[in-house]
Amino acid sequence: MSATANGFRYPVSTDTPDVPRDVGYLAADVEAFLGQLVPGAASGAWNGYLPALSGTGLALGNGSSVGRYKKVGRTGWFRTVLTFGSTTTIGTVSQQIALPSGWSTPPGTGRTPLEARYVDASTGNEYVGQALIFDSGSTAFFSVVGSAGLFTPCNNTNPFGAAWATGDQVIISGKGIELAS
Repeated sequence: MSATANGFRYPVSTDTPDVPRDVGYLAADVEAFLGQLVPGAASGAWNGYLPALSGTGLALGNGSSVGRYKKVGRTGWFRTVLTFGSTTTIGTVSQQIALPSGWSTPPGTGRTPLEARYVDASTGNEYVGQALIFDSGSTAFFSVVGSAGLFTPCNNTNPFGAAWATGDQVIISGKGIELAS
């Protein structure tokens, strides 16, 4: 076995082939290397945050808004879950949820797409949507697939065709997002 300057082990031509061993070494070496660059990155350490909500008529009331994130260099991952309570309200346009504190996309990146899911607690149905971070943005606008496959903003009856209710959820995930700093 030989190793690179950064400590990545690799087999040499005289080594007996052993793919599981070699892949195991590679995984361990990558984790160790990432851990040196950013403490906690390789261990899967996530940080919690409370995503702020904004938009026309959007108010948390007695619902909950929780999130978690991880950042390695200028790349970020996050997940938020907004769960409606009996006094949570949603308006008609421009619903937004904040990214972790200090996060924004760099200028010139255009729209950064994110995954969005909407859960109707009364039926268990899940609806696919999309959230977007606009250029240099620090909030994600969430929307659903409307007629003709076009994305339309979530509102007081969209995507369920009826009013949002207690237990309904908005789940937004961002993976490998380029950040400004």
